Amino acid sequence: MRDDFEQRLESGLRLLADRAPTAPPDLMARVRARRPRRWWKALAAFVTTGALVGTGVIVTSPGGGPAPRPDIEKASHSVPLLMPDGRRYDVVAMIDRGHALIRTGERDRTDGLWSLDLATGRPKRLVAVSTPKGSVINFWSAAVGEGQLVWWTSRKVKGKMTTTFFAAPVTGGRQRVVAEAPGSPLDHTIADGKVIWSPGGTGGVYEVPLSGGVPRLVKGTEGMHMLQWPWVGTPPFRQKKPAIVNGEILNALTGERRTTSGWSAPAQCSVTWCMSRDRVGLRDGTRVRAVPQMFLADPPALDRFVLPRTPGRGLIDLATGRTIDLAAEDNPVLDYRMKALTYVKGGRLVIVDLAAVPGVNP
Repeated sequence: MRDDFEQRLESGLRLLADRAPTAPPDLMARVRARRPRRWWKALAAFVTTGALVGTGVIVTSPGGGPAPRPDIEKASHSVPLLMPDGRRYDVVAMIDRGHALIRTGERDRTDGLWSLDLATGRPKRLVAVSTPKGSVINFWSAAVGEGQLVWWTSRKVKGKMTTTFFAAPVTGGRQRVVAEAPGSPLDHTIADGKVIWSPGGTGGVYEVPLSGGVPRLVKGTEGMHMLQWPWVGTPPFRQKKPAIVNGEILNALTGERRTTSGWSAPAQCSVTWCMSRDRVGLRDGTRVRAVPQMFLADPPALDRFVLPRTPGRGLIDLATGRTIDLAAEDNPVLDYRMKALTYVKGGRLVIVDLAAVPGVNP
């Protein structure tokens, strides 16, 4: 049985970047096998293709006619692939519709957080980041909200993983320590003046005031993890996983519970959707469609967007039913905790602000 450190290390390594020579902490999320994309042919029965101008993206739409002008184009931004000084960077969050939060640094030593102007491609440093000595895992996504930026690093202290949460004004300034907590977070967010997160291993959702203090367990979340706050569900690192991951979820603020219907194991669910190896659909078993060889992709980002692990590289928009076909050589990257999709095109980085893509409620 693996200990907590090994589980956290595995989680960190899965999210380390494949951008040599530096390796950002989301590598395995970026490394996707370049296998044949035959599975997209299975969608031909209900899609018609249309080109997204200037991006190399193909959008498909259910129905018999051509897809309308893709909404995703309005949310896409082409920016330089490198910093002005030639360094690489990683997108870790969206600040607002016109700015992405990026970070720079060598391997596990982040040295700066920057605001990247999506219109001009110019970066502005917000925080000169200082990483604690001995850190082995760094944040792969940051939280933005209530005028603050929050990120974390994890290190081993007396044989156990310990996480330090940091914050700084979204307009820029010095970093400050918010709190230290056991374990290493799977995800974190800002809500109601608090930093909220769930660690791996035994799970549980914890909170601490943005101003700092002692972390406390959110009542009723024992053994659970943050799915999409305030919804919590099954920790993905349990030794004995349930038949359907997140088959039942809980709203930690209201006490509402949601269960699934019509799904059999193996499957995993987000707040709204469920996925098996070859199907996606709503929790109640409706609006199900076949997606052959999806191989249980990561949970939908924003409870909406799915980038299957293998063998294809297309982005599925569950809210609209469209698929966005990305070329393998573009190396599309989507972490389910983030609100941005990135891929490389024409020697530039394309950042898609997923929260800005219009959609429809299921």
